[in-house]
This record gives sequence, C-alpha cells and structure tokens, in this order.
Amino acid sequence: MSLTDSTGHRPEIVLYAYDFAPNCQKVIRFLKLFRIPHKYVKVPPIQPRPDYAAVDITYRRSPLLSIDADLYVDTSLIIEKLLDIAGHLKLYAGDCTNHIAFDALGAQMFPYCGKLIPRSHPNMNDSHFVRDRQLIHGGAKEAFDPDTIAKGRPDSLQQFDSWLHRIEKDMLAGKQYFLGGDLPSTADFYVWYLIDWILVDMGNSRLDLTPEKYPVISQWCKRIHDLMDESVVQNYTWEDAKKTLLSPRSREYVKFVEHDQDNYLGLSPGARVSVTPKDNGKEPQDGELITLGKRQLCIRNKSGIAMHFPVINYDIVQIDQ
Repeated sequence: MSLTDSTGHRPEIVLYAYDFAPNCQKVIRFLKLFRIPHKYVKVPPIQPRPDYAAVDITYRRSPLLSIDADLYVDTSLIIEKLLDIAGHLKLYAGDCTNHIAFDALGAQMFPYCGKLIPRSHPNMNDSHFVRDRQLIHGGAKEAFDPDTIAKGRPDSLQQFDSWLHRIEKDMLAGKQYFLGGDLPSTADFYVWYLIDWILVDMGNSRLDLTPEKYPVISQWCKRIHDLMDESVVQNYTWEDAKKTLLSPRSREYVKFVEHDQDNYLGLSPGARVSVTPKDNGKEPQDGELITLGKRQLCIRNKSGIAMHFPVINYDIVQIDQ
C-alpha cells in the first residue's frame, strides 16, 4: 500500500504515542482501521520527556503526529488530517466523512470508560504514573486517586452498561454499522474505539460486561476489530523521526491554512504566542504565529518545527515582545 501522491511525493507519517492511553489508542486504532501506513515512535507515558524538550516541544499531551516536518497536536485535528489523507489517496474503501457528532457522543462516554481501568493494573499502582495523572488534571490528589476510582467502579459500570444498552437497542438495531452499509464509518469509530479499549485492552471489565450480555455489540466490535490492518505500522526511533522534523522545510502544510485577517484576537503572523489547552494538561507551547485560521492555528517553535493546533478548546495568548 502506497502513500505516494500524484506528484510522486510519499509523505512520512509518524505517530508519537504510548500504548496505555485511550487517546493514543484512538489514533493507533484509526490508522490501522483506515489502513494508513505510518511509523510508530513509543514515548514515555509520563513526564519528563527529554527528547521533546530537546526540540522545544513543551506541549505534554499524547499523542502527537507528524506528516513530513509538520507536527499535529490534539486527536481531533490528527484524525481530521488523517481522514483527508485516507480519502484523497483512497486507502479505505468505506466512508471517509468526519461524522464529528459521534465524537461528541464518545466524549460523553469517556469519563466512565476511564474509571473502568482495573485497580490491579500496573499503572494504577505506580506512584510516578499516578502523580503524573494528578498533575495533568490540576495537581490535587483527588484528581486521580486509584482507590477512589476503584470505589466508584459500580457507578461507572452502571453508566457504561446504560450506554451499551442504548447502542445495542437503538443505534445498531437491524444494522451492522451505525449508518448502515458494509463497512464502518467514523460514526462507528468514535464510539467503538472506547468500547474496544475497555473490553479488549482493559480486559477484566469482561467479568462484568460479557459478550453474552450484549451479543450485537460484541459482534459489532469484533467486525471492526478484525478490519484493522496490523501491517501498516512500522516501529521507528526518535532519532530517525527527529531528522525529518528538523529537515530543511521545502514542503510544509501550513501554507494550506489560510490566515483569518479578521480574527477576534487581533493576531497577525509573526506574533509571539502561547498556546495552552483549556481543559487539562495545561502546559503552554510558545512559538511564532504562522497562521490563525477558522479550524486550526500554526506556530513555529524555537527549533523551527511547524506545529498545528485546533482552535477549539485552546487558549491563544500573545506574548510581550
């Protein structure tokens, strides 16, 4: 399977992630389901990340994804960009429309899924991991407390169980996939990846939520899981990826992001800005503004890397010169 476009250029796609996190699994599963060849750099699951620091990447959330020398931040923007690639290069035979309303549905389920991580999981018993997760959510102990999460498991199971009932009885009634057809779309994907992560990766949830209880969902999950193409991923080293990130910029994708001259922040290209998530992992990323569009903004960090962020859910503040 080739990523070569009509000009003969073959973009290098690299995912920077770690296996445990649901947001990382969201992109890992997306790349395999939509059959996009890529390279995989495994990064530390907690801070510090000295390889990032060495090239002035202070944004702390995972995953990140690079396409050639451009670096994309936030799963929403990453998937939006990958859908463009999958559709343009006809890598996936199904619907490549971004059915984003179903991502909002997945976001409603997300908090309960996160609280179904087994208390026995090694990360839940690693004080460094636990403290790192507390810092992501503001630093307080109660922000991520394994014992509190374990005590709340019955409520999380009740909520998750109710979602599964709705999906089985309402969304999959008489259909293989949410929107019909013979192949899943992003409508399925945005909900499936979470359920699959809980029932497959966090497997002891099966003690409570068995395939027999929800046969339609179990079959739906298996159909989609079996479509994932494991051959599209190649393990890669940070040192090799860094060479591309820091390579001469003869081809950059920021030029396709039109700057909104009438943006309400009054920002112009060349301004020094700080970009910070509004919800969690509030580590600012500073850089020189390249463009601020309706959907995304692009900055260049001190190492010269063009970084793409979604506009939605990010604070963009000009830094005094």
